[in-house]
Amino acid sequence: MKKPFVLFVDFGDSFSYNIIQSVVTSGYAIKRVFWTDLTSQMLRISSLIILGPGPGHYQDYGAFLKRIKCFIGKKPILGICLGHQILLGQIMPQGIQRLKMPLHGQTLYLNPPPNSFSLDIHKVFQAQFYNSWAFFDTKEDHQFWKYESMIVGYRGQRTISFQFHPESIGTDSTNCLIRDSLNLLYNRIDD
Repeated sequence: MKKPFVLFVDFGDSFSYNIIQSVVTSGYAIKRVFWTDLTSQMLRISSLIILGPGPGHYQDYGAFLKRIKCFIGKKPILGICLGHQILLGQIMPQGIQRLKMPLHGQTLYLNPPPNSFSLDIHKVFQAQFYNSWAFFDTKEDHQFWKYESMIVGYRGQRTISFQFHPESIGTDSTNCLIRDSLNLLYNRIDD
């Protein structure tokens, strides 16, 4: 079975190369495009989209937000860090807050995600964070994976995202998490 074409949207973060390497190691063809060079045509022809990490607040990427909005829920998308915030910003824009203490290079121990994530994680999970902003929600919702009230993962229609860096050496099962997420999204292309 032919693997899908993955479009990696690069927001200028040094971790982008680690994510790309994890995708290639997982057997996927990938094209990296800087967010300012991205066209709607590129988004249309891709099988899967990865929104990578990057600096700043997700609303700093206004023109990109308008372009990606029409693909959310229609095309499989994996969001990481800033990419996670971009996806959540489309469904709950008022939920983002600046952290009192940035989580730059910080490790948090997370409980396993809700079953709706369909990830093979059944024990406390070590995850590496590099963020100054995060989304918070206090309601029970099977779409959200949380650390206290901070949303660390999201599972929506044709969408998976993580606030933490699954490609980081500080995260358990580094390559497996990206591979398993892409495989879940790929298997749902024909939903």
